[in-house]
Amino acid sequence: MDDLTVTEWLVKEQLSSDEIDFLLTFIPNISVIKVQPDKTIVICQSLNNQFPKANLKQEENYLDYDVFESIIRKYTVNKISVKELLIRMSIQKFCKPLCVFFCNRKYS
Repeated sequence: MDDLTVTEWLVKEQLSSDEIDFLLTFIPNISVIKVQPDKTIVICQSLNNQFPKANLKQEENYLDYDVFESIIRKYTVNKISVKELLIRMSIQKFCKPLCVFFCNRKYS
């Protein structure tokens, strides 16, 4: 793995600025849901206002890896490996607990 920052890697992978903004907003918000599930409704509303294409639903379980991955894949049109994104973020200590949580659930 190279020494690119998460943002540099996303640019290298040819994601649009909107896709990058979504990822760098969505993932930290899922970290909040992990520790404060009562915030799910307001987080979904906020993300949908900022990123209408996301179309997040408050009843979804965003801590289910398959749901989490499908949202990222849909928003980025399968341009990146979600696993690699999580690993890169974890290495850079960006939402590391959430990244480790998902990596342990999906890839252990």
